[in-house]
Amino acid sequence: MDLISSKSNQYIKLVKSLQDKKNRYINSLFPVEGDKFIFDISAKGIVAKYLFSYIEEKPEQLKCENYIVVTRELFDYISDVRTPQTYLGLYSIPKNDIDKLSLEHNILLLENIQNPNNLGALVRSSVCAGITEIILLGNCTDPYSSKSFRSSAGCVLNVNLYQAIDMDCILTKLKINDYVIVGTHLAGDSNLIKIPDKFCLIIGNEGNGISQHLKDNCDILYKLPMKDDCE
Repeated sequence: MDLISSKSNQYIKLVKSLQDKKNRYINSLFPVEGDKFIFDISAKGIVAKYLFSYIEEKPEQLKCENYIVVTRELFDYISDVRTPQTYLGLYSIPKNDIDKLSLEHNILLLENIQNPNNLGALVRSSVCAGITEIILLGNCTDPYSSKSFRSSAGCVLNVNLYQAIDMDCILTKLKINDYVIVGTHLAGDSNLIKIPDKFCLIIGNEGNGISQHLKDNCDILYKLPMKDDCE
């Protein structure tokens, strides 16, 4: 196994290019850093396309198609975190067709979420609540960016994420399949007496909330109770 030490190496260029969203989707790959994340992903049976490290011998429990050893200096160069650890993996971006959306489970719909940390936190909270079907509607930030992934604590790999553009098509599917559509909105009621058995929860953009068209199609508008001195 050859030790890579040049920044001009094709694999090094690939890793660096994946810091850009466009290149992540061109290559259908996203980077993951953090030893705990890497070991947890392998424990789930997910295989890295490429696994980079400055350690020559790969631990047996880490699963990858290609193990690439680089110098410590080069590993720090390809890292996107302040304190790089030992491993950096490139994983395939899951391809979930919106037409294959499961209409038997509760759904979280996120509209135009812009902040990657917010998106990651919402995905993580969704998993904690047992919701694993998530629709990203409109211009949401990329769930496979490094910030989104870290904020989700790796939970983006525990859910089915669907990209959607046609709002009316989604709404029609939900209504035909007897979903109660719950939208979060400042004009909503803070007293949700009973959680519907089958629902789609909609959370909108950080600054503008959910769009008017989504609001008009909600069965329930809910406002999260907060103290008066909080925004």
